[in-house]
Amino acid sequence: MRWFPTIIGLAVGIGMWTFLTSGLFILTDHGASGLREVAVYDVRSRAALRGFAGLIDMEFFQRNVDTFAPVWTVDSRRVRFKTRAAGTTKPIETSVAASSGPFPIATRSVVAVFIPKGERTALYLRFANGSARRILTVAQLPKTSRSGLGMDAQGFSGAALAPDRDRVAFATLGQVHGWVGLLSLRTGAVREFDFFYGGHATDLAWSPNGRFIALTDDGPSGIREVAAYLVESGKPVSTFGALIDRRFFQKEIETYAPVWSDDSRSLRFKAKGPGSASRIETWEALLDGTRLRRVAP
Repeated sequence: MRWFPTIIGLAVGIGMWTFLTSGLFILTDHGASGLREVAVYDVRSRAALRGFAGLIDMEFFQRNVDTFAPVWTVDSRRVRFKTRAAGTTKPIETSVAASSGPFPIATRSVVAVFIPKGERTALYLRFANGSARRILTVAQLPKTSRSGLGMDAQGFSGAALAPDRDRVAFATLGQVHGWVGLLSLRTGAVREFDFFYGGHATDLAWSPNGRFIALTDDGPSGIREVAAYLVESGKPVSTFGALIDRRFFQKEIETYAPVWSDDSRSLRFKAKGPGSASRIETWEALLDGTRLRRVAP
């Protein structure tokens, strides 16, 4: 954003009415890739609107399509712009996109989040009318974790829709590391939840009350381990983690596939000891670590 002050004159010329009333302006970014890309910026925060940027990236930039010459609609809620496949002489088409991109999403109509077979690099929402919409790709994710380690996401290993349908929890696969994040369906903001050094997470599951997320940690040891996290803080539930570690992990018994109880107080999960001949058992544990019992067989 070091170049931000130099484009203020251009921004005013492109979208004066909207600049004065809402603090937004539009421009065409002539980037190093050689592709032109339209963008919407907030003057106060000096940041691009993430939702709009994600939409342009998914629908045009990743398909090697130029976007340029943006113009506001009369209501200043949409941007009209030209598109043309790069390196071709195809006729220029005009497209219209909401300035907030795919966000906010009318979450009351959302029924599920899914990762299509054969396309592990994108998350989609399914709606009550049967339609689907792509909402996030690995190319849009942060490249560096809070600790400074590279988050080399190559695809998604899991995703789960929150009970209030306002957020999506997702897990990534990388060449080395994986991480879990939260995506707001209202703003499009992505929050790093936890980083899995040398491993990744699967089996993401929200508690019915929306306060916890359970998952399976597929770490570098090769022994899968269930874990529970507080959504607000992003920290593991230590009492549950200590119980799983003591009763299973230290005995090389893997635990996986967590399922919440209706009251969000306990988790059922599968457990399997080392060796192919070991049988699979189902256990249940309270989050506070005070009770553990075998359910089956």
